[in-house]
This record gives sequence, structure tokens and C-alpha cells, in this order.
Amino acid sequence: LCNELFLRAFCASSKHIHTVASEEEDEPRCCSDVMNDPAFAMGEFVAVFDPLDGSKNIDSSLPVGSIFGIYRPAPGTDL
Repeated sequence: LCNELFLRAFCASSKHIHTVASEEEDEPRCCSDVMNDPAFAMGEFVAVFDPLDGSKNIDSSLPVGSIFGIYRPAPGTDL
């Protein structure tokens, strides 16, 4: 659930995010696929994240958090 919320939040929050990559998924995903709408494939940035870092700590009531970064791909890189 947390992963899906992050995917949708990054894709819907800005016209600048084109691709999202989660630690929970094997491959990056285009926002148009996440949102089922080609209008969401217009951005120039990639958002990467771990939606629930430290999830193994939940059973022990230890802290967990989320980590993310937003990057512009290197020149010549296809999104």
C-alpha cells in the first residue's frame, strides 16, 4: 500500500516527474503507466524512493522512514 501511494503521489504531484523507481519494484515505471494516462509522461525528472525504509523494524516497534531523491537524467539518456 505504501509503495502504491508513493508512486501515485510522485506522478500526480508535478508535471515534471516522468519516471518513478521504487526499491519495492524490479524496474522503473513511467508515470503514464502508473496513472494509466499518457498525459503523465511529459516530465524530465526521475523520482527514486524506498517507501518504508527499515520495514523489518516494524515488529520491534523501532523507527522506520521514507527515503527519496529526484534527479535529472544525464544528457542523452532516454527516459
